[in-house]
Amino acid sequence: MKVKQNIAHFIEKSGLTASALARKTNLPKTTIANWLAGVAPRDLNQLKKLADYMNVTIDALTFQDLSNSEIQQINKMSDLENFFQGDFRISIQRLKK
Repeated sequence: MKVKQNIAHFIEKSGLTASALARKTNLPKTTIANWLAGVAPRDLNQLKKLADYMNVTIDALTFQDLSNSEIQQINKMSDLENFFQGDFRISIQRLKK
């Protein structure tokens, strides 16, 4: 299984922490920590939440090396998400003035 490596690579490339990834996926921090420690995933629903957030299939998350273009596409989505969040914050600040 490549879950550990794929999560670690995703965290590194996206600039998220394991805690932030847990918050964004609504998964317990301990689950992400266990997967990063090499504990095999046991709950497919949790694995699906992570795969959906990473924009990959469960099969790709568990059996493929995602340290290639798939992760780069995810980074673009994360950058876009961050852009809109920042844009939203600026709009709120303008409204407050």
